[in-house]
Amino acid sequence: MLEAALMEGIDPAAFVRIDRPLRNISVSLSFGEDRSFVSYSDPGGPLLVDSVRRLRPRVVMWQGLERYDAVEQIVDVAREVGAVLFVDPQSSTHSLASPRIRELLGRIDVFAPNEREAILLTGDDDIDRAEGSLVQSTRLVVLKPGSCGAVAADLDGRLAVPAIPVQAIETTGAGDCFNAGFVMAWVESEDIVGCLQAGNAAGGLSTLAPSSEGIPVRSAVDLARAAFG
Repeated sequence: MLEAALMEGIDPAAFVRIDRPLRNISVSLSFGEDRSFVSYSDPGGPLLVDSVRRLRPRVVMWQGLERYDAVEQIVDVAREVGAVLFVDPQSSTHSLASPRIRELLGRIDVFAPNEREAILLTGDDDIDRAEGSLVQSTRLVVLKPGSCGAVAADLDGRLAVPAIPVQAIETTGAGDCFNAGFVMAWVESEDIVGCLQAGNAAGGLSTLAPSSEGIPVRSAVDLARAAFG
């Protein structure tokens, strides 16, 4: 893992070496247009809060809303170091009906659910209503409806960018790759359209091979953006 990261030019400053086995297992259950995961992690892994304080990044990315207390800690430390907080909710049993969840979403800078996650979280019966509910609850909503592309919306309006044309083999990890592409462009000070384009390119390319084999390198994302915008 370390060798692969160094080959890609990734700064290993945030890596933590652990002197014991630490199991972190996810099984993907893929069914045509959708998929789910069963995951297990040993307790006692490295704390992201400590890394954020030490490294003071410009953007903090967090996956999942289930562990509410952990999300709250990440929100606090991101504010402490002046970082933008990007949150992907993943599958969650939480609802906007909870005042605690509404308060939490109001402190997130970029909230990036897929279509199913947005509908489950809001309780709305279609993605347009879900988008409207989320816009009222968080600063910037980035919706990922898969092959339709991506949408960014806030109280000032919305922008939609179509997906790149691909013949998808498997979609596992496409949302994660979208997030990486979006944040890459954000860190490089592109506008929201550019961030959506980078996210769409990274997410689309990731579907061209099974599982993590499809994760694209930077040069492939740049080529896809040049070809399809």
